[in-house]
This record gives sequence, C-alpha cells and structure tokens, in this order.
Amino acid sequence: MSHEFSRKVELIHNPAYIGALMSFVLSKSTFMYGNQCEKRLYFHKFKPEYRNPPDPAQELVFAQGTDLGMLARNLFPGGLDLTPETPYQYTLSAQKTLKSLPVRYVFYEPVFIGSEVMCALDILVRKNSGLFAFEVKSGTSAKPQYIEDAALQYWVMKKAGYEPRDFSLILINKHYEFNGNLDVNQLFYTESILEQILELQEQIELKVAQLKKLLKQKVQPEINPGMHCFSPYTCDFSNHCWKGIPTENSVLDLSHGIGWKFFEEGYRSLDELPANLELPPRAAFQLKVYRSGETVVDKEKISAYLSQVDFPLGFLDFESYQSSVPNIVGTRPYQRIPFQFSLHSLSSKKARLKSGGFLGDGISDPRPGLVKQLIADCKNLKHIFVYSIGFERSVLNELAAQFPEYADELLQIAAKLVDLMTPFQQRWYYHSDMKGGYSIKVMLPHFFPEMSYEDLPIGDGGTASMAYASLTALSAEEREEIRNQLVTYCNLDTLAMVKIWEKLQSIC
Repeated sequence: MSHEFSRKVELIHNPAYIGALMSFVLSKSTFMYGNQCEKRLYFHKFKPEYRNPPDPAQELVFAQGTDLGMLARNLFPGGLDLTPETPYQYTLSAQKTLKSLPVRYVFYEPVFIGSEVMCALDILVRKNSGLFAFEVKSGTSAKPQYIEDAALQYWVMKKAGYEPRDFSLILINKHYEFNGNLDVNQLFYTESILEQILELQEQIELKVAQLKKLLKQKVQPEINPGMHCFSPYTCDFSNHCWKGIPTENSVLDLSHGIGWKFFEEGYRSLDELPANLELPPRAAFQLKVYRSGETVVDKEKISAYLSQVDFPLGFLDFESYQSSVPNIVGTRPYQRIPFQFSLHSLSSKKARLKSGGFLGDGISDPRPGLVKQLIADCKNLKHIFVYSIGFERSVLNELAAQFPEYADELLQIAAKLVDLMTPFQQRWYYHSDMKGGYSIKVMLPHFFPEMSYEDLPIGDGGTASMAYASLTALSAEEREEIRNQLVTYCNLDTLAMVKIWEKLQSIC
C-alpha cells in the first residue's frame, strides 16, 4: 500500500474529515444543470414541483444509457461496484471509495467529494503510475458537453486529492460490424480528453463558485427562455418557464429561428412587430400572410403537381430504429433498421381504400420480411405518395444495398415516390395556422382538426422507435399491446396522407 493512500485511508476515521466529506452542495448533474441555465439549477433545488411530467421516451434513453455503461464494464472486468443503494448514500459510497482505493484496482461508480462538489465516475482504474478515469458515452465522438462533464469530474477528484493521471471517454465505434458475438473491445473505443479538460479547469473553478453562491442566496435568477432551453439537453422545467409566452401568433413561430432575435428584444406577438422589417424571404412571406389574414393557394401549381400522379396510387410510410449496440448480424452501431411500413392504396379514383403493411416481431431481423411484403404490396402501384421524400427514399436505397437480390424491385419502388409535402414546403398552399411549418403533424390538424396524434399512446416517430426497440424485454402480452399501438400510429400517418391528398384535390 502506498504512503499516499495509507495517509488518506487514516483520514476516513477522523470525525472532522467525515463531516467535511458529507458536506456537498453540488453534484455533477446539478453542476451541468447550472452550467446550462442557472434557473434550471434553482428550480431543481428549490422548486422541484415545477418539473415537467415524466417523459417515457426520455426515461427509456436514460435506461439505455445505463445499460451501455454496464456493458462497458466488460472492458475492465472484476471491478468493485460502489454504486450507492439509494440516491441519499453518495457520502457512504465516497467513504467506501477511499477505503478501497489502496487495495483494489478497478472500480465502478467510485464517488469523490471535493470542495463541496460530488461526482461519480463510470470506471476508475488504479495502476502503479496513478489513477485513470473513464466515462462511458453513447456518442461516436467527443461532444463538447461530454468534455465539460468530464472536466468537472477531474476538478472534483483533484480537489479531493486524487488527481487522475489521465481521463478518457469510452465511445461507440460506428464502424464495428456485429458478427453474431458481441465484442466490446471492438464496439467501444477510448479517447483521452485530458488536454481539453485541463484547458477548462479555470472556467470550472469560476462556475462552481458562481453556482455555490446561487444556492446559498436562494434567489431565483432572472433568465428569459432562449435557445439555451434546448442545448445541450431539453430542460425539464420548460413547461413552467414558458407558460407566460404566447403560443398563438408568437414571434418564435417565424421561420429560420429569426423570431429569437425579436424575442430577446422584448417582442412576444407578431402583432407587436414594426411594420417595415428586413426579414429573410420565408419569414417575410409568413408575416405578410399573417397580417393579411388570407390563405395563399396557387391552384395552377397544385393542379400541375397533382396531375403528375396516376392510379393505382399508394401512400407509404416507414418507421425505423437505431441502436448503439447492434444485435443483427452484419449491422453497425446506429445503423438505421426499418421495422415497419404502412401502405394505403387506391386502384382508381372511385375505388375503395385498401390498407396494409408490415411490422416486425421485435425479436428477429425485421428487414427480410419487410422487404418481401413491401415488394408484393407495391408491385402494381404506379405512383406512391410519401411525406418528406428524403427519408423513405434513403430507406429504400439502403435496403437495396443490404439486400442486393431485391435491389431492382426496391429501386423501382423508390422511382415511384412522390413527395406530398411539396405543395406546403413550396408555399403553394399556406395559412398562418401553419406557423411556418409544413410537417404532416402540422397539416393534418389544420385540415382535419378531428384527426389527432395527441391521444395516441405512440404519437411520434421517436417514441415509435424506442417502443419497438423495447419489445425484446417485454412479455408476449405486453409485446402484442405495443405492436397494436405501433400499427395504429403508422396507419394514421398514411391515412393522413390520403386525407391531405383528397383535400388538395378538392381545393383545385
């Protein structure tokens, strides 16, 4: 046992040291909250009742991050797990960490407290040459927020007297191809960020002092909402902070984010803006339509657009997911895996609308079955409407590359695609209710208020992806319930396209 570690272990039995150890006012998480927005930290500490309702999708992201951290432990097996049993036992874990450092070499979730700030590391390795810290992240490169996060942890360890020799991120290797047996040494790669961390230490010192002062004074900071509400993560107090901001006719609805400039100048409503403004073309068009109160309809261009399609006609939508840890042979981390499609079709203008599609079972590779069903369902269609053609076209092109035996048929389907978003994106049809947007979730309630995604258990693509990815961990009964919800959601997407297409026809 080294003299340095022996001396520090002796301190554990000193009551004064124990008192200091138990005194911390900031953690890594709360520091990052305050670094993003001091009001977020204030609410977290003193007004937790203001927090937004739990977001199931975000909770699933956190759970997946935890699973990834557990998987990365296999890079350094045999470690001592110092994870506290409850969130209120971090001081106990800090004591256990210091007691264990001289006699163990690998640690999971070791806790350090320095200068009234607490942090828990994902992995710590002790070698003869010193301590080596590792943080596991789900990204494929070192993002600025990862480095800020690690810089605070380095600062805390140094203040506690345990300055690491090196600090690295454990990141996802996007080039790793799964062959059926997961190789964590290939899935992950490590990148030292010590140099970037050292450059931030003075900044960390100042910010910690600033946040401690805030918590001591207990005075709510006066900070207006802004882009910082979403960067690097969406704030979980946004509902409270934004409740006084108009949701109708707001300057924030202006295209290209130009509305933030006016918001910061004190404007809130479009009605408050000066008459003669220099605006980018799309924002200027949007404001002009709002002020006129008229609906823009270019019937000639819409008619020409509609005349390019012919029957039999389809309406197609894909759903896909991406996983940091591939579980399908031949796939890579974050590779897009289409698992579902919905298709509505009309053989003629007066024919009965037919519906169909495909949904994977959540266990096996969904792509072979999806490809075969898609080819069969689209074989006789002349044109196929999609909404935002880039996504569906890229899915088809990727499938053609992954399944060359079906490439010709898949590329033929891609050639039939027509983008139903075009009339709205090009402003051939525009109403101020659209607020500068033109997604299907904007256009459907505009034309058909009775049709809504809001009451669906799965109501957006992100939630659909996460729901499908979670199927493997569910019982057969739970899996079937989620699959029914996925079918309902995806079917609404293509039915919405049918209704919007019919509306365009009636307009012309």
